[in-house]
Amino acid sequence: MPVLMPLKKIHRTIRHCCYFLGLAVLISACGSQTTQQSTAFTVQSLEQEIQQIEQQNTLEGLYQLVDIAERLRILGETEKALSVINRIDSNKLPDDQYIRYVTVASDIYSDDQSIFQSSELLSNDRLQGLWSQLTIEQQTQFHRQRAQTFSQIGDIEASIAEHIILDSLLVDPLDIMENHESLWQSLIQQPLQILESPRDTDDFVTQGWYELATLSKQNETNLEAKRVSINNWVSLNPSHPAAVELPLDLQLLNTLIAERPKKIGLLLPVNGKLALAGKTIRDGFLAAYFNQGLEYRPEVVLYDTSQADINTVYDQAINEGVELIVGPLQKEKVTQLHQRKESLVTTLALNYITDEAEIADNALDGTDLSIAANTDIEQPASDTALQSANLVANNFPTAEDISEDETATKPENLGNTELPFYQFGLSLEDEAQQTANRAWLEGHRYAMVIASKADWSQRAVKSFTERWQEFGGSVIVSSQLNKSDSYSNTIKAALDINKSESRARQLKRLFGKNFEFEPRRRQDIDMIFLVTRAKEGQQIKPTLSFHYAGNIPVYATSQIYTQSQSVGQNKDLNGIRFITLPWTLYPEEHDENLINAKVNIPANFSRLYALGIDAYYLHDRLRQLDKLPNTSVFGTTGKLSLSTDKRIMREQPWAQVVDGEAKPLPQLTQKDNSFE
Repeated sequence: MPVLMPLKKIHRTIRHCCYFLGLAVLISACGSQTTQQSTAFTVQSLEQEIQQIEQQNTLEGLYQLVDIAERLRILGETEKALSVINRIDSNKLPDDQYIRYVTVASDIYSDDQSIFQSSELLSNDRLQGLWSQLTIEQQTQFHRQRAQTFSQIGDIEASIAEHIILDSLLVDPLDIMENHESLWQSLIQQPLQILESPRDTDDFVTQGWYELATLSKQNETNLEAKRVSINNWVSLNPSHPAAVELPLDLQLLNTLIAERPKKIGLLLPVNGKLALAGKTIRDGFLAAYFNQGLEYRPEVVLYDTSQADINTVYDQAINEGVELIVGPLQKEKVTQLHQRKESLVTTLALNYITDEAEIADNALDGTDLSIAANTDIEQPASDTALQSANLVANNFPTAEDISEDETATKPENLGNTELPFYQFGLSLEDEAQQTANRAWLEGHRYAMVIASKADWSQRAVKSFTERWQEFGGSVIVSSQLNKSDSYSNTIKAALDINKSESRARQLKRLFGKNFEFEPRRRQDIDMIFLVTRAKEGQQIKPTLSFHYAGNIPVYATSQIYTQSQSVGQNKDLNGIRFITLPWTLYPEEHDENLINAKVNIPANFSRLYALGIDAYYLHDRLRQLDKLPNTSVFGTTGKLSLSTDKRIMREQPWAQVVDGEAKPLPQLTQKDNSFE
């Protein structure tokens, strides 16, 4: 017997459909100016309708508010849609309307990046109790949203569980493939120690995904070892969904191995003011090189870029048979190479191109170059390969005595014959933007900025401010630090403590007597972005507490914390959230030999050493990032991916200082539209 829909609901459904049909016709028929006017008029009329509905205070009115919130979302008025959906008392809605409310609200929260509200909504007990009443389409939608939301808040295991449930609901092969890729990308961003932990499940599919991710992560930097371990896993698990069709990055392994260069040119400064920076990067690159197995040993040649014309050095390297170039480091030289009409070989520059007005070295952001320029970094005695005194123009061991791997297939046609120019550096702008992302996702909207006068610090402030304002946030006050003895006065003024004290003095003069008084800071900020080194931060954080701002969350870039400082010194940074290098938090993720090799490197140069390591890790994975833009390489400087303009983007882990030590924070992410 068919289920009849109530008459009111039919009318409401017809009205709802007619509205969207009319809106679609209106948008398609009008020019941009007319569309803007119509949209503005529609939003204004909706606001009037909201006022009338709230005055009536009926159950039917709640249904209409859900409709209006969805209309506002369709019109792109996310903030207004959020305001409307948050006014609805969902407890008053009957079950069918509650499900519709969750559908609309979760979409709005997703658009607004209100990830914690979305997580709470999609995990509430009432929705769980109604799950059996949902259609397959509704279940699919909610599982997909839950998977993405849990991933955004850093609950990766819950996200993976949702992807696996979703897999059983999907029918379309493309949808299944996309779900597998999302599941895989969530899995491999997990720290190795979590992947290796025992699973509290005997589910064959779940266990298989974790085993595959563990093998991939264990062999992240050794393509041959990864291929062998993956092939063995497939042989043992032929019926697993991932074995039937491997994740795309694993499918590409044979091609990556077959296409690796046999000769690499390192274009770095090893004399002059950037000598120590160049040598540090060189040593990181070679440490990773010698740490690999003997299956692949390309010839590596070092070219000094200190004084010579960069195009001349570049041409020399090509004429000598170099198939891939890593470098240069200096920003102006990177720009000169990028301006060549053609790149004759694939190039991984260790900085970013710039316009004529900007000449700062981004790769050296926050690095103190005051150490003697020609100082050699002492290497561990056990590492004889790195003790060579004359690395300039030196050839390193080749793979001539290693037999060719007969199992390697011919390179696939990846559809891009252009030899690209990649850019990779330690840009503080990227860190500043990730800080804005993090603070926004954690619900903050009104920022106070405290920064040093250094050029790198000011560029980070500019980048943070631009991203923050793109989101719709406000920078209420931005302060620049001068001498350390004036930090307190600077912070006091920024927090409006002076105004509070001035009002107290006026009251005292007015009433002519003493009274109890406690200064108050300004109340219109909900987060602080701190862009200084550790030394300054150790003074500023206690000063903030002294001036009644100790409860305001403080976010910082990677310069705020160094492990070379004692726990006692770093206790003054307690509570600060900061972005950092992966090996600060997860040393077990990285080869012990590589970490030990940097013990004699000045602490403020360890980031450059990590840059050298990752340059080696990237050299045979560039085609993967180019062909599969949703994939990543997990290096020592962060999770590395490729932007559309060939920039290597770094997503670093987050930590918080607790009792003077860095403790990991859940990794929050922006909404992923990859498969929408």
